[in-house]
Amino acid sequence: MIYRTFFGDVGCDISLPKENNKKLVIICPGLPSDPSNYEIMDFLSDNGFLSIYVRYSGTWGSYGTFLKNSPVNDIIGIIDTISKNKFFVDSSNSKNVLLDFKEIILLGTSFGGSIALVCGAKSKFVKKIIALSPIVDYKDHAKNSNYFEESINTLGDYLKRAYGKTYDFTKDSWKNFIAGGLDLNPVDYIDKLNKKEVVILSGMEDKTISVKRVEKFFEKIPSKKKEHHLLKNFGHLSLRKIDKKFLRELLVN
Repeated sequence: MIYRTFFGDVGCDISLPKENNKKLVIICPGLPSDPSNYEIMDFLSDNGFLSIYVRYSGTWGSYGTFLKNSPVNDIIGIIDTISKNKFFVDSSNSKNVLLDFKEIILLGTSFGGSIALVCGAKSKFVKKIIALSPIVDYKDHAKNSNYFEESINTLGDYLKRAYGKTYDFTKDSWKNFIAGGLDLNPVDYIDKLNKKEVVILSGMEDKTISVKRVEKFFEKIPSKKKEHHLLKNFGHLSLRKIDKKFLRELLVN
């Protein structure tokens, strides 16, 4: 069963585990995303994980303006709230539903991978971060001749054409975002990842994000518990493309 709730202005979908392993997975989606796809949440529930799918401010029915502030703030706010209160309010009947967990794992893809890395670095409650094809430096993305990367400049126009108000942002906020003006750059938080478990997955054929850049970022992470998996014959990664058995191993171990 999928519950819907709000933490402040931020809407979330929540799935409770069938047999609780006391691990909470917070899903940080990429751009664009499809929160109506509950396959990943069903998979997590079947394997004992509590999961929360976040609808960033100004997206998919959440209040606010997308990219006015960093979506990192959305995730940090949720983490702080549930770590203190251990419940959420079911939107269908306004009843409190208990959350039973001892460990928080952030799972993000691309844009969401960036958010997961920064949130994980900033939050004392996060133990593990799993980032698929994360953009690690928005300030330098597609601007450095040492790395082959596709620009994300036109992504904003596409989001407006294809999704309308689903992603409610202004031209100015988009320009600020792609210029690296938001608190969203994993490269700024490398040192703060020293006590975290960090798992990064990269598709070797990724044209959007330079695998070489991600490798250099990974090498600088001071954590003793880190893994970088390079997947052959894969391009830009998403949760739908990852083998579920492999993902379960990453979450459990």
